Amino acid sequence: MQTDHIDGTAQDIALKDCLPLLARERQWGLFDFIWVQSGLAIATWAFLFGGVTALFVGFWDGLWTMLVGNCLGAIAMMMASAIMTCKWGTEHFVMQRAIYGALGVLVLVIGLIAPFILGWTTILALMFGRAAVQVSNALTGAETADTSIAVTLIALGALAFGWWIVANGEKAVRILNRFIAPGLIAMSAILLGTIFSQVPFADIVAAPAIDPTGDRATDLMLAIELNIAAGAGWWGAVGNIARGAKTQRAATWGSFIGLVPVAVLAQMVGLTAALVMGDSDPTVWMMPIVGPLVGSILLAFLAFANLTSMASFVYSGAQCFTQHLGAWTQRLGWVRLTGAMFGICALLILFTATALYDRFFVFVAWTQAVLVSGIGVVIADYYLLRRQRLDLAALYDLGAGSRYHFWGRVNVAALASLGLGIAVFAALFDPYNLVGKLSFSATSASLPAMLAALACHYVLTRAIVIPLGKGGYRTAAPRSSATPFAGETAR
Repeated sequence: MQTDHIDGTAQDIALKDCLPLLARERQWGLFDFIWVQSGLAIATWAFLFGGVTALFVGFWDGLWTMLVGNCLGAIAMMMASAIMTCKWGTEHFVMQRAIYGALGVLVLVIGLIAPFILGWTTILALMFGRAAVQVSNALTGAETADTSIAVTLIALGALAFGWWIVANGEKAVRILNRFIAPGLIAMSAILLGTIFSQVPFADIVAAPAIDPTGDRATDLMLAIELNIAAGAGWWGAVGNIARGAKTQRAATWGSFIGLVPVAVLAQMVGLTAALVMGDSDPTVWMMPIVGPLVGSILLAFLAFANLTSMASFVYSGAQCFTQHLGAWTQRLGWVRLTGAMFGICALLILFTATALYDRFFVFVAWTQAVLVSGIGVVIADYYLLRRQRLDLAALYDLGAGSRYHFWGRVNVAALASLGLGIAVFAALFDPYNLVGKLSFSATSASLPAMLAALACHYVLTRAIVIPLGKGGYRTAAPRSSATPFAGETAR
């Protein structure tokens, strides 16, 4: 949030931040963006994704499936988020108004994005609590369970600390990541080196998958699918964070470096440890590998790493809600709005903690179905249909005369395409049992869902939307609106 140079009420400040960021207002260079994205990528879940990969495949297969899956997911995600929002400086879902219409975006925000952001923040807080309890057990000799009230209380404390970070705005998030991200990379390298020093490499390579399906093609595709989710899952968060990048090069390369090689390093630790120890949970295997003292230090550091991801999720989510949920969110102001978001997460922890955590990968799978389908729709619209040209002013015009009004501010073609992508994903993959169906072992579920949504949106737009004169596809955007950082002098 750019609030330190603005005078006025909470609503004035919120409305000011709704406008596109100008070049002079952007604070993140390449290295800042790498640290931010690395801080996002390396949290408990990175090790957990590597550990779950070990359920299906061994070391070499796990390594290449993690690389392939993360590359596919991250590149598609960047095309549909970081590149766009950095160019225009506009909040991620404001740009979606050119695709879904303003009310269509509201449907997405309330029905899909809000549960995604609040659900992930809750899971991260629970991961923080579980890691902290493991540290306490190692140092005191206690045997506190992962489902104890202590986990809940620590998770609530993590939410409160996360709120303090986000309430202090973009600078606090950037400073935190400058310290946390390099330490996380070093921690991952230390853990990996420790494993290789204690276990012969030949034994690691020979270690079988923990719980494979028995069909090699299916096991490989399950591993790839899981890692596509790891790369694509940053769609909304990276989209909003990229507004603050000084250049598209910083946003693109910062995202790729942080979300692929750095993330895969942490996942490789999880993969290797799980194959050696037979358990995918880092809070279980970290202590035995490096000992209680060092393990406690590293696990405590990993727990704090979850704070960077929590802060980034809520930071981007609050920007989204300020734009789309009405004037009441703007009147709340940044501190109270983010406090309300963390408060909802606290209620989820109190009433649904066990159910949500135990169904972690079900949650991952369904959010992945939405995200990859949404990415397909964005790529079709922004690159193939609009050729990267937008009318920036029209994105903020909610009147009937706006070129992005569609049908009552809803583009039914885009929503139908999104729904088709989700349906294709569900037809190919059972998230409750982690079982592929039909052609899954040859195609995955994410890529067909993305392509189905892309093709459907392209065809429906060319066949129906454009002939009816909706969406401003036939009318060229003003030249000033097709230029990055448009409106520099106007503001």
